[in-house]
Amino acid sequence: MRTVGIPLLVALALAAAALGLAWSVEAVILPPPARGDLAATAALAVLQHQRGADSTLQLGRGGTLDATCMQGWFPRRGTLLRLSDGAQVLDYAHAHLTTQDVADLEIAGCPHVLDARVAHLLEDGARASSAITDGSLAVRFVTDRSTLTLYLAGRHDVPVGVAISGPRGTVRSRIRFQ
Repeated sequence: MRTVGIPLLVALALAAAALGLAWSVEAVILPPPARGDLAATAALAVLQHQRGADSTLQLGRGGTLDATCMQGWFPRRGTLLRLSDGAQVLDYAHAHLTTQDVADLEIAGCPHVLDARVAHLLEDGARASSAITDGSLAVRFVTDRSTLTLYLAGRHDVPVGVAISGPRGTVRSRIRFQ
C-alpha cells in the first residue's frame, strides 16, 4: 500500500502545482473582465431561472402597452407574448418570426429570448459598456443595426428594464418577473 500511496501523493502535488501556476499566469496576463461583461453574465444567470415576465412598453410618442410573456407548451415548447392591444407573438425557436416579432419579444423582457440575445452578443465578442442610470446599472451593447440596453438592479444584477434603439427610434420597457 505504501508503494502506491507515495507516487499518488507526488502526482497530486505536481498536478496542484501545475494548476496553480497556470491560474497565476492567466491572472497576470489576461485583463480582468469589464463591469458590463460581469453584470451581463450575472443577468444571464437570473434570466435562465425565469419562466415569464410582465412588462410595460413605452413606445415613441408617449404611447404605452402592457405585455405578458410566458414560457411553456403551446402545443410545442416555446414563448408566448401577449400585448394589451390584442397582438400575440408565438415563438418556437424563432421559426417564422419577423425582425419586429423578435424585437417585441426582447423588449417585453421574455426571459428565454432576452437570455439568448444577450448570450449571443457576449459569445460574439460584443463589449458591454456600463453606467449608473436612475439608480440602476445600465449595460449597453452596440451592434451594427441597433443598441440593446439592459437595466439591472440589486446585488444579483436582476433585469428590470430593456431599451432597444435603432433607425426607427427607441422603445423602452420596465420588467417584472412572474
